[in-house]
Amino acid sequence: TTEIYTLSLHDALPISDVIYSPETNLPIVDNQETPFSFTGSPVTPDFSLSLYDYTDGPFFGTELDALPASTTAFVIDPTTHDAAMLGPGAMINSSSTFSTPGSTVKLGETKSFLDKSGTTKGDWGNGGTGYLGVQFQLPDGTHYGWVEIQIAFDPSGTLIEGAYESDPGVGISIPGAAATPEPASLG
Repeated sequence: TTEIYTLSLHDALPISDVIYSPETNLPIVDNQETPFSFTGSPVTPDFSLSLYDYTDGPFFGTELDALPASTTAFVIDPTTHDAAMLGPGAMINSSSTFSTPGSTVKLGETKSFLDKSGTTKGDWGNGGTGYLGVQFQLPDGTHYGWVEIQIAFDPSGTLIEGAYESDPGVGISIPGAAATPEPASLG
């Protein structure tokens, strides 16, 4: 008698969990900080989002910044050093380009002249919905996560949701497309 055994790829991979933050649909309000914690801790947020209007001589505008805790960093565009707007399927891991931990990064800015002509800056400058990649520390090590943000420079926005990988050092894929497992997780 011949016995046939099957082994799926799922059986060979270690099981890790994506943990969704209990904080959802947080309004991003003009001229206020919106704190966010992956673990839901109101005492020690991992970062805050700050949306504010400004006037600078003949210019006026709106800017959205991410203000991290001292050990939090964000996925950035390596050329502009502004926060990258990531899409579904993007992987956030140790190979991503991160800001210096604790450094504020600009997500986007609209800047107009008094005659209403203007410019936008950063991946988020035209508004819309996207994902911000995050690296942060928990007692067991470095974790990777993402937050979904919807922003309109009218100025308003919403931090829709966030999630992180439960195992330290393991990357996380933004939902919406099939992810390829990291090579380290295959062994």
